[in-house]
Amino acid sequence: MFVKFLALEWKSLFRSANVGHSILIKTLLAFFALLFAIGLLAIGHSMYDILDESSDHLFPMQQVNRYLLVWFLSELGLRFFMQQLPILNIKPFLIQRISRDTLTHYLLSKSLFTFYNLLAPLLFIPFAIACWSIGDYSGLQILGWLVAVIGTSLSLHFFNFSIQQSLSAHWRLASIIVLVVAILILLDYLHVLSVSDQIAAFYELVLLHPSLAVLPILLIVVSYLLIYRSLRHQLYLEGRAHSRKNSTKTDDIRWIDQLGRYAPVIRLDLKLLWRNKRTKSLLTTAFFGLLYGLLFYNNSSSSSQGMLVFVGIFMTGLFTLNFGQFVPAWDSSYYSIIHTQRINIQDYLGAKSILLYISIIFGMILTIPYVYFGKEILMINLSTAVYNLGVNVPIILYFGTYNKKRVDLEKSQFFNYQGMGAAQWIMMLPALLIPVILWSIVQAFTTFETTCLIFVVLGMIGLCFRNVWLRIIARRYHARKYAMLEGFKQVGE
Repeated sequence: MFVKFLALEWKSLFRSANVGHSILIKTLLAFFALLFAIGLLAIGHSMYDILDESSDHLFPMQQVNRYLLVWFLSELGLRFFMQQLPILNIKPFLIQRISRDTLTHYLLSKSLFTFYNLLAPLLFIPFAIACWSIGDYSGLQILGWLVAVIGTSLSLHFFNFSIQQSLSAHWRLASIIVLVVAILILLDYLHVLSVSDQIAAFYELVLLHPSLAVLPILLIVVSYLLIYRSLRHQLYLEGRAHSRKNSTKTDDIRWIDQLGRYAPVIRLDLKLLWRNKRTKSLLTTAFFGLLYGLLFYNNSSSSSQGMLVFVGIFMTGLFTLNFGQFVPAWDSSYYSIIHTQRINIQDYLGAKSILLYISIIFGMILTIPYVYFGKEILMINLSTAVYNLGVNVPIILYFGTYNKKRVDLEKSQFFNYQGMGAAQWIMMLPALLIPVILWSIVQAFTTFETTCLIFVVLGMIGLCFRNVWLRIIARRYHARKYAMLEGFKQVGE
């Protein structure tokens, strides 16, 4: 049965309308993974000599054991943010004579074939071979230690999926667990309770008694069973329907009706932002993007006004750039239905622009505390925010007319290039670089205050002519209506 599943996914890849794009992205990721793997092998090969020179009273293996906790926490963090369960469209299989056990085992087995599971072997196998060749430990001791370390790494593979499930389903419990882990890390850092020493002591014990390596193997089994039970419980179409029904009741946002003809589209967008992993990540990214200025405002070597303008455009418009570049692809699953409703395409675009306006205004307000670094910083951020409102929003919405790649909101939000096309990459250039170039040119012939005023005026002109550019973009949407509808029907990578 597993072979049949693989054959179906292989056919799905090559029958997709975006097969060339998918293969190109996978090839690029494979190339970078190969470079990273070579780097890990080189580090693992030279790690013995480096550690041997750094300490006279500890074997290199003992030094590595002391930092295994740091490695495992780093690996878990990397997996949490970057790794997701493989995607399988299970709905057609649930009505076939295929057990849910088989589907769940296939998903979990498929998840093992990931680059993240090679990180520990690539680093520690060359190091272990070096320890064995020097004669620090016997072959059996080295083998037991390797099994224990790689076994712990593989258990993190399945625990990561359980953590992700818990965060979405039981966020209060997950928050408590995260808090407890953070406290333990703090206690270890303050040397009040050394968790890293306890971990090191266990792996030292494995070196003395290699049979203890069976414990990490049991940990793999436990972590597998936990995520297996959780996934199998979710493989019901009716369960998914009930959860959506309940979420519709709780997300009743009647105040949106005050926005008149824009209300239906804005309501859809807000629900889309709150309910889907990929769009939720945009809100998180936008929040952390507001801290971007700290990297530059404290660095006098990066304080040129051109760079500060870039930072201002980026901080106040990060959500606009990330969300706007996929308009209307966010609605690709029901875009054809929108065209059957009494929703004018100009009103549809107007609703999108209002959502982008709100995000820019929030960004502008939240960057006001940067006045601590000087009045010029505040003036640049305010003027670039107005520029974003009047100039970048129309640019981003216009480039949206070239979107015809479907976006699956259920897929991973990290390293997910689905929906990306030439339009997304090209759109970034005028949105980010033109204001920097324009500022540099104007600043060369006039004062700082006048340059800020010119940016504000440009933004205000764009806002005053909002209905004009909405009509122009709407005509473009009508011209490309059928190309977009056809593209959104294609289910690709």
